[in-house]
Amino acid sequence: MMRAIESEDMTVGHYIVVPDRYSIVAEKMLFAQSKKESFFNVDVVGVSTFASKILEEEGINFQTITASESLLLTDLAIKNVQNDLRALRKTNISFVGEVSKTIMQLKSSAISPEELIDCTLLISGRNKFNDLSKIYGEYDRLAGEKVDASKLLSLAKEALHNGEKKLNKKIYFAFFDSFTEQVFDLIQVLTASCLEVQFALARSSSLGNAYIYEDDVHKKLSLIAQKNSVKIEVKSFEPSFNEKQKAVAQNLFS
Repeated sequence: MMRAIESEDMTVGHYIVVPDRYSIVAEKMLFAQSKKESFFNVDVVGVSTFASKILEEEGINFQTITASESLLLTDLAIKNVQNDLRALRKTNISFVGEVSKTIMQLKSSAISPEELIDCTLLISGRNKFNDLSKIYGEYDRLAGEKVDASKLLSLAKEALHNGEKKLNKKIYFAFFDSFTEQVFDLIQVLTASCLEVQFALARSSSLGNAYIYEDDVHKKLSLIAQKNSVKIEVKSFEPSFNEKQKAVAQNLFS
């Protein structure tokens, strides 16, 4: 996919979107495949940075919440509702970190504090989930208009949906084995808001009937394309690995 990026047309921008932990690897691969020393219209970005770039393109001002600020807000939210909690009463920095991660996961799955309460009617451990919904709601109240990583995606989706013209960009997603509900929602809007969207999905061919996340991603992307009347083209490439590299790849998927 990277080898096929045509960066000569400076009027077209390219975003390669990868998980944050793969950003340096992706940049090295880009330069290695292109045989170039620099790019002026290609950016390798994480999902949150990509959402920020979209908002900047649309001229939307926003104030972000850093990871440290998110932890502090979570800690303050817990203290503010402490007297109303039934199960989650012991707090320390590790606990605050776990609650903060859980809130971000709920946000990325598009689950609101109110929806979390509704879910507790069907599961055991109801008190813990009720406590979590109270902390989550208080976190949102304290955050106010400030934007965390999850809210960035929601704002980017709205900005693209309400935009009057297409972005003169081509978007490439790589190194993902799954997407959150929020990212799928953003992808759905991207299909109608930019020049092209591409995905690179690696999968093993030796897993038999095992569940493969990449197959799930492909099915969901196909449904998005069908829903938006977008033509989808699938290209398969055989890896050019030597024997040692093949052994490593097989162990990764075993």
